[in-house]
Amino acid sequence: MVPQFKINDSGRAALTSEIHENSKYTSLRYVDSEMVRPYENADYSRVPTVRVHDSRIPWLRSTRLFPKANGLQVMVHTHEHPPPHMHVELLNSNEVVRIEWSSSLAPLRGEPKLSARDERNLRSYLQVYQDELLAKLKQVYPREKNLQRLV
Repeated sequence: MVPQFKINDSGRAALTSEIHENSKYTSLRYVDSEMVRPYENADYSRVPTVRVHDSRIPWLRSTRLFPKANGLQVMVHTHEHPPPHMHVELLNSNEVVRIEWSSSLAPLRGEPKLSARDERNLRSYLQVYQDELLAKLKQVYPREKNLQRLV
């Protein structure tokens, strides 16, 4: 959820200070307070959410992208909700399906079912990358005691 706030004078000063302190991430050396004036009454609850696919900025990533293989891209989000699951992008359609980490590899409730071919591809993928995925899932869900190898 994106926070709602109004930029007042102290907020404008904090934003300017933040940009100056993190100048290695921006080419701006001087920030005029007029730069942020158009945004002072912005409704930040309406800002669209965008997933950054192959971010090269380490501090921006919130998703661990696993290698692309078998027509799939598997992702595990760092800040995630139970039950333990992974996001599987079907590269031929760009559709993303959340799959529960269980022996059935069932999609989470409300998610589309994988075709027989996509499920075979996922099982083949897991034969290669399962240990890496399991290690990441154990980091994300430290309280889950039943996380184990599937195939």
